[in-house]
Amino acid sequence: MFKKWITSYKSSLFEVDSKNLTSGSKASLIAFIIIVFIIIGSGVNMQVSYIAYPSKQFGYSCTGNISKNRAITAFQNRDIKKDLYGTRFTYQYWRLSDFKYNHHQQSENDILRQYGTNALCQQLGTHFLDVANDEQYRERLVEYNALEQSLQNMNASVARKEKEYGNMLLEDIADQPDAYSILSGSSDSVKKEILSLQNKISKVTKRIEMLDAMNTLPSFTPFKRYLDENSDEIERLHARALRYYKLHYTMNIFLFLIPTWLMFYIVYRLFKRKNRHILAHLSVHVANVTALYTLFYLLSLIYDIIPKVFFSKLIDLLSRYNLTILFNLVAIVLFMTIFGLFIYRIQKNRSRDLHQASDKRAQKVVFERITAGLCSNCGLKTDPDDVHCGRCGHALQKECSSCHAVTRIDDHFCRSCGEKL
Repeated sequence: MFKKWITSYKSSLFEVDSKNLTSGSKASLIAFIIIVFIIIGSGVNMQVSYIAYPSKQFGYSCTGNISKNRAITAFQNRDIKKDLYGTRFTYQYWRLSDFKYNHHQQSENDILRQYGTNALCQQLGTHFLDVANDEQYRERLVEYNALEQSLQNMNASVARKEKEYGNMLLEDIADQPDAYSILSGSSDSVKKEILSLQNKISKVTKRIEMLDAMNTLPSFTPFKRYLDENSDEIERLHARALRYYKLHYTMNIFLFLIPTWLMFYIVYRLFKRKNRHILAHLSVHVANVTALYTLFYLLSLIYDIIPKVFFSKLIDLLSRYNLTILFNLVAIVLFMTIFGLFIYRIQKNRSRDLHQASDKRAQKVVFERITAGLCSNCGLKTDPDDVHCGRCGHALQKECSSCHAVTRIDDHFCRSCGEKL
């Protein structure tokens, strides 16, 4: 049924009032269809622009903080004895840098917008700002940045001193006199300087770790408590918004596509009734393009609603019983079927072309034999009065069903009455 409809549509694509269009008209019609595709596509984009994606409700900062908090909690609650060697955790602790933002380029409203419009996320953003604007936090951050810079400088100094110390040891081994040395000081003094720098590095590192411990900051406690208490609810609302977003998105598109299809289908029927064949033809193509868009978004909605949920549950079930290998087997069978049908189609077309070519050659041979007065079957020379071939017995004449006159086997019309044979 579907194949028949496609064949019928293809045959009528360039026909108006059962007449084939000229080459120029065909090119114009193709250009018209392309323009209709573009216009309807832009209309769909304009229609969906009114649907807010869930990220506007639940900003990335909101969902990001929840994910970060869960990762930190998972790390802190891990069983060290069962922890796999080399396990990597993206976040291990809340750090000072997690609450840092540029006060000169970003306002508090800019930060709150990053948390979305949802009330719970907005409240989380408020707690975030309480930490980021806390005077004690800012003092810690200034000291932390200064110590980080100092730590880098001291590490660079240690690296230089260690290199200098290595050169001095080489001079000591070679018993080079101090007068010929290009290095200032002795290896013992440099070693003491290195040890002194390493002690300072150790103290600075401990101070940085103490400053970076957010759980000792009073304003951080409400932020962490709010996250722990409301993460599940925010995630539930976010998942629900994502689930219904596709439905709202598609329904909003249908509010544009379905009335458009109805309008142009009615216009098509009106023009057809009034024998405005060209306008009717253009109208039906607009309706067809609209129907294609509608079908595409309908299938997309069905895929999002049914198979995603079904396949996720199926994967969970198979993973539970270690049967995910079935997906590999199904994939192999699927691709084997697709490529088998593809090869079969190619071979079928090739075989059809060969048969057509063979039939044309056979028809040409038959025509040449009959024209030369030969038997069309075996090629024996025959007389015009012969009824059958003397070699193969092939019939050389046939009787007209209308006037019963005898005529040649290759005639398409009776030579006596002109009736089509």
